[in-house]
Amino acid sequence: MDTFCSFSVELTLPTIQSTIPLRVADIDTTTSSNNSNSRTNIWLYFKATKDWFVYNKQTETLESYSPQFIYNQLESMELGHNGTILNDCSVAIFFTGSTTTTVEREMLIEAGKLSQLLMDEGIKTTYDIGICPIGTGYFIEHVNKSFSLLTPPLSLQQQQEPQQVLHTLLLGRVSMKQKYDRNPSEINRLKERQLLHKYLSAFLPDYMIPKHFLLIEIAPLNPNGKVDRKQLAEIFKSQYTENKGSAHDEQEQFMEPRTLLERKVYQIWQGVLRPASFAQERIWYDTKIRFNEEDYQTAIYNELLVIQVETGNVSINRLKCAINEVIRKHTVLRTAIMYDPNEERLKQYIKPMPSLPTTSTDLFSFDVTHTSSDEKEINHILAEEQTNISSLSVLDGILLRCHLIRVHENSSAFKNEPNVESISDILRINDIILFIFHHVAFDASSAEIFLNDLYLAYELDGQYLSPLALQYIDFSQYERDLDMSVSKDYWRRQMLNIKNINPIELPYDHKHELQRTRTGKGSSVQINLQSTLINQMLRYAEERKVTLFQLILAIYYAYLSKLIGANHICVGGVTANRYKPELQSLIGMFVNTIPYCLKFEPSSMSFDNLLSEVQQLCFDTIPHTHFPYQEISRLYSQQQTEDKQSNTLNELIQSFLQVEHAGIPKHQNGAWWTSKSIQTEALKGKEIATAVTKFNLNLRAEYNATKHLSMNFLYSTDLFEHSTIQIMSERFHLLIQQLFSTTFNREKQPICELSILLPNEIKMLKELNDTHVNLSGRNLKPINEQFFDRTNEYLQKLAVILDEQSLTYGEILYFVQQLSSYLIVECDVKVGDIICQCVERSIEMVLGILSILVCGAIYCPLNPQDPINRVSLLMNEVEAKLLLLHQKTSDLFVNSDQQCITLLNIETIISEQHMQHFESYAHIIPQVNVTMSNIAYIIFTSGSTGVPKPLAAHFHALFCMLAEDD
Repeated sequence: MDTFCSFSVELTLPTIQSTIPLRVADIDTTTSSNNSNSRTNIWLYFKATKDWFVYNKQTETLESYSPQFIYNQLESMELGHNGTILNDCSVAIFFTGSTTTTVEREMLIEAGKLSQLLMDEGIKTTYDIGICPIGTGYFIEHVNKSFSLLTPPLSLQQQQEPQQVLHTLLLGRVSMKQKYDRNPSEINRLKERQLLHKYLSAFLPDYMIPKHFLLIEIAPLNPNGKVDRKQLAEIFKSQYTENKGSAHDEQEQFMEPRTLLERKVYQIWQGVLRPASFAQERIWYDTKIRFNEEDYQTAIYNELLVIQVETGNVSINRLKCAINEVIRKHTVLRTAIMYDPNEERLKQYIKPMPSLPTTSTDLFSFDVTHTSSDEKEINHILAEEQTNISSLSVLDGILLRCHLIRVHENSSAFKNEPNVESISDILRINDIILFIFHHVAFDASSAEIFLNDLYLAYELDGQYLSPLALQYIDFSQYERDLDMSVSKDYWRRQMLNIKNINPIELPYDHKHELQRTRTGKGSSVQINLQSTLINQMLRYAEERKVTLFQLILAIYYAYLSKLIGANHICVGGVTANRYKPELQSLIGMFVNTIPYCLKFEPSSMSFDNLLSEVQQLCFDTIPHTHFPYQEISRLYSQQQTEDKQSNTLNELIQSFLQVEHAGIPKHQNGAWWTSKSIQTEALKGKEIATAVTKFNLNLRAEYNATKHLSMNFLYSTDLFEHSTIQIMSERFHLLIQQLFSTTFNREKQPICELSILLPNEIKMLKELNDTHVNLSGRNLKPINEQFFDRTNEYLQKLAVILDEQSLTYGEILYFVQQLSSYLIVECDVKVGDIICQCVERSIEMVLGILSILVCGAIYCPLNPQDPINRVSLLMNEVEAKLLLLHQKTSDLFVNSDQQCITLLNIETIISEQHMQHFESYAHIIPQVNVTMSNIAYIIFTSGSTGVPKPLAAHFHALFCMLAEDD
């Protein structure tokens, strides 16, 4: 705790002979007694040069001399090797005079003037600066060699006249003994608080210097010997009111720098404290690039706060003064943001405030509208204000607008009032106070701070609010200087993991608009959740010990996986980003956007496991949520450049999730604008229709204190039709109902078993797909004939799709005829021969199966992942005649001992070099006689009890199985 105290010894004055002139430009000596008859004297000791001076108030000069000290204090102190007489201080100022109250007052006046003089003259030290108690110990003899010719030195004796007292004021560090003894510091009140600020500005950047100083009598200490901040807060509250008058003189006003020191400080403010924050930078660029506000004349980042008078009256002039006082306290509300082309960055400038409380609207926009109580008309005004681009100006620093809406129902009451002028200054019941903020200076967390300060400023009625120790502009600089290397490495790894995935394909109605500039126009669709379903969700979240955000995020992941068929999904989220306690009381734009990217397998993962993965993802992300969104975007763009892809982060994160705790904040007594002279008034929040949206698709959930959970989809009308979002909301509601129904096991059942098909869609599918097949009395055909019939019916339709490959029925027929003809003619395959096939999952697998069945042979599949010995054993077991392979499996049998089995490569046979033989083979296929009693394929048991055993299936059984599946 920086402080200073008084200290007394007895003194014998010296004779002065040597004089050092010192300019005293700004000292006003009229406040002290006559210089010639002053009862106080001032002495200075400079530790750096070990020189002593006395201040001559008549000539306004410092005169040097060499004193001699012979004095013992009650406590001991270790001295330096050079006999330093003061501990941990740079400058000591001594005062001599009698112990009367008048002299003490004069002493304090001279202390302030002399300290200001020293700072003006630029005394520099490398020591910590503060005001502290004197160190204890011995004052020993010290004669300065530079002034050895002076008269006998000053002598301090213990027995001198008691009216002469020596007081000390030291500039240095707090003594450790005082800290460890836990003794409170006695503090004298300074007349000029600017003294400390001016002195500290010579050694510290301005953003590190407290804006205001409150001088207290006792510094409370806790049991650990440290300053008790809780007690300090109580002392501040009790003393702030009495000091409010002097605070008027300390309000900041812009003045041109006069001295060299002031110019240096001004340059520091201009060059260091003017960069915009990352959040402001993101919003500014977003309005210029993704949204072109100038072309569409639509405001995207207007934030509305609507309150309504319930009881009592509100003075408009008093409200204006309160708004000005809130703007005075929170400088971000009067900050202009502009682009500097020379430095190629955004800068912010704080506009000055008037010195006295005022009803002026120079720093905010103000308007009054008379309207009826019709909700449609009021909502129309709200929608216009939300999209009005001209009401606020970031360039001019107009970031707040107050729009008063006076309903016509109150106009009849005005006629009976005697003073019409006073009526025009009053808001009555049901009148609306609408505040519009630009998002660069205001976020959702700022609403409670603004309303609380507005309430307090209204109650104080022209008095100043307590100043903030930290402003938003300080946070902007702190954010720029913060070491984010650890977070940058984390997000680089995250972007590396997602660089190979494709953006989620939402069911856009106007996909081509993705590449164009957005208008920002939006709408919303409500998701109506039953109270029982909400209670089940909250109970489940409590059991699993997860937050509501984590639960809804897991549900949203499951929903998107069903909607788009993806297992690696990125969902955007927003964080308040007020990660320091000091930021909780600031108005400003702190919100940051964070991508939550997760890879999971819906076919095997249960919802409980998915929720655990989401919870861990959120825990891992929390330490790095302060990393700016634009820097994450830059990292992702770098990864895409390396992979020669063109995706951007905005394309990757096409859907966002917001979970908010709704409700307008209330004052602790449950009322607003409460005072002794006015009846209790209260303000209530009004719901605002969505007219704009910043995202393509945003799932927003609001949870209030009554445990009511509401959800809605906010969407861009540039990309979606209302009907599409309506269907999506119904599917999402259906998914939540299934998740929390008694028939679904969240612990064991995989997510893929959930369905988002609506009841009418299920009914339609059943009508289109008649699943009943009557096999009695039906002319059954073997699989080869069924294949030929189906091919003739759907010759040009797609039959097989694998990744980027596809074949129509006609193409499959061509290759099957070619391969089966080759098997019959070249390999002498007969009906009933066993042909094995060992291929990977591919188009060749389908061609091989159909060709074997068309030949009338028996199909025997082999697994290429099995050991070669097991494959050989199975082929010997069935006495296979041929083995069909393709390029990926041909190398497996290069060194095999299967000399008696012919190996055929399917890809080689169906290549162009064999096409010349196909025409001579085509007439052979219809001559193959296959009946329903023939064996179609052979499969093997697992062999867990010994040698695998072959099992045969006939064409009749195969046909019945396929018919049932249809």
